[in-house]
Amino acid sequence: MACFCCAQKEPFYIYGTGFVARRLLDVLVHRGIIENLRGFVVTKMPEDGSHEFFGKSVQPITEIPRESLILVAVHMIWEDEIEQNLLRLGFQRFVMVYDKLLEIQFGAPKVHHQKIRVREQVARLAKTVYERYAMTAYLSAIQKHVHGAPGSDAYYLKFQGALATPKAAKVRLERFHQMIDEFRSEGERALQRHPVCFDEHGNVLDGMHRMSTAYAFHVPFLFADIYDTEEYWGMGYEKGFWKRSYAEIFSPEELQEMDAMQDALFSGAEE
Repeated sequence: MACFCCAQKEPFYIYGTGFVARRLLDVLVHRGIIENLRGFVVTKMPEDGSHEFFGKSVQPITEIPRESLILVAVHMIWEDEIEQNLLRLGFQRFVMVYDKLLEIQFGAPKVHHQKIRVREQVARLAKTVYERYAMTAYLSAIQKHVHGAPGSDAYYLKFQGALATPKAAKVRLERFHQMIDEFRSEGERALQRHPVCFDEHGNVLDGMHRMSTAYAFHVPFLFADIYDTEEYWGMGYEKGFWKRSYAEIFSPEELQEMDAMQDALFSGAEE
């Protein structure tokens, strides 16, 4: 597959116009690679007929030259499907960006596989309002899947729907259920195949599903990679764009319902 560094030297397209593409676009702007971006490509054109995304053209993947370099900026749940489609159409030069995005943004982790205490980490996260509501949504979905009630998938779907399409949110929920079932079958190793990723302040960059599952099932430790993000944020990157306000995502009634759940959900967390 083509190397990401080729995008610094030649024209390329970004596959996707969602959350991951937005993150990648901001990275490219700050890395000074944006001038090589020819535009965005998608499997199917938007129903609203829009042909632009952040000032760049959007066109069907079938309409660009087969020798084009493509950075595939979609969530990993779609990568296999898109890879097969690209190969079927005759494309060979493409890079799946999702699992490389943190290192593209921040460089290599400054700490690899640091052992963290799950309950202590959740206690710290629960003090941050956004993370507290996010984890409430995840833990409620775990309760629903494992016990039926109490619990609800609705908060999880709404939270994920703020970052992706409703269809993608449903697929993520299905993958979440699969991960929970793998953990119940295989034990802790199902959660430790990949490290959770944090910034230097303890904020989760990737791995909230694993953190929530570990906490819900009383797994004492996980392993984490720690990234130094200060230099990147200092470049003027909009730190909060991918963390929409919880008040934008949930209604006042839903927030009240989630507030009522939190004492029980976080009673096992400790400093």
